Amino acid sequence: MPYLGVTFRLCIFCFLFAFAVLTENSLAQDRVRTGHSSASVFNDVWQAILKEADIQPEFVITTDDEKRRLFIEGALELDCCTIPEWRNRPEERAVQLYTSHFFYSALHIVHRPDLPIVYRAPEDLGAYRVSVVRGHDYVHGEFFGSTVLAGSIDEAFQMVADGYADMAIANKQELMFRKKGQSLPLVLGPELHTLAMRARVHKSRPDLLDRLNDAIARMKERGDINIAIGAAIRLGNKGVPFALVGDADTLALRSVWRLVLAESGIPHRIVEMPGARKRRMFVEGGVVLDCCVVPDWRNNPDEIQVQLFSDVLYESVERYVFHEKTPLNISEATDLANFNVAVVRGFDPPLAYRSIIPGRNIGDVLNLVASGRAQVAMINIHDFRMQMETKHRPLVLGPVSEIAPLRVRVHRSRQELIPIINAAIARLRETGTITLMLDGLPR
Repeated sequence: MPYLGVTFRLCIFCFLFAFAVLTENSLAQDRVRTGHSSASVFNDVWQAILKEADIQPEFVITTDDEKRRLFIEGALELDCCTIPEWRNRPEERAVQLYTSHFFYSALHIVHRPDLPIVYRAPEDLGAYRVSVVRGHDYVHGEFFGSTVLAGSIDEAFQMVADGYADMAIANKQELMFRKKGQSLPLVLGPELHTLAMRARVHKSRPDLLDRLNDAIARMKERGDINIAIGAAIRLGNKGVPFALVGDADTLALRSVWRLVLAESGIPHRIVEMPGARKRRMFVEGGVVLDCCVVPDWRNNPDEIQVQLFSDVLYESVERYVFHEKTPLNISEATDLANFNVAVVRGFDPPLAYRSIIPGRNIGDVLNLVASGRAQVAMINIHDFRMQMETKHRPLVLGPVSEIAPLRVRVHRSRQELIPIINAAIARLRETGTITLMLDGLPR
């Protein structure tokens, strides 16, 4: 009897285990791989439509460009929220179906209030720098004067706010959604066009189309969609898991950093602050990403405890810079013990430096050398060219001081971002995009 009891219990266990596995596999098969934006005023609407249609989504959160590739390959079966005019590559048209529209989106020029945009016809866009989201196609995009690449609509807005671009293109709802959660010095400009927002269905799943259309019809009849959008705007994006990102310390490196962020697609907000404060906020976990640094530059014990580093994104050739009337004979770092050295405040200089003259930023550092208060500083050639283009100073470049393997610094609380950042860096290095971008900066 004891043997039969054990055997019986074992059989029951095996049956329940097999049933659980089959049930789990069945549920997994019923889930639909669905594109999802990390931060959009339409997120709640999309989730409500899926619930109304009784579709169990397996959300895939990635960049818009990657979502488009996955959809073409059939790895995504649903995606939202978009319009046919934004997804018109031949390989996309071959595999996509669209639901009925659920919202009319009036797209506007978004700009700073102190920098108005004159727009009467699409050709007028040729006078402006337009911040565009990677993976988006734009109606009238062929008329843009130049484009500044962004990884998300949040970054596109931030680039306009910071003056890196003259304008972005978005609907009123997305701008209101973001302004509710943060202070953005941006306003709606002229309306460009009105387009119908829809969801995309892969042709491999035509069975989902009627379910979605029926759900959209019921929700529109009840007014649920407008209610959900209004609620999202009132809440704002306070609950969106942005990465608070420290800005790079120089103009050239800011361009590199924005390139990495755009390629990674990480939802983020860039904050500008002095270097010393940025280091303090990183230790506290307020800033979770920072660029572009060498580990030896961030070696305080409290920093070492909380920081991780990405792969090398760029080897920066740092050079000495002197007043043109007093170039110095420096062959190695120990020679700096004889001179006053200008550095950006918050930078940990080697102990060999005799006297440190701190500056607020790299421009201030160059001014210290030009005025004679310091005798030498270090700078990479791209930043030197950009600074001299902005304001000519009586300075000359000296020999190479260091080849610095620059990395992204990641707070341990967000270590899941490291593989995403490393993958973005690998793509940019493979294509030579960083070098090409830096070579295109003012000389």
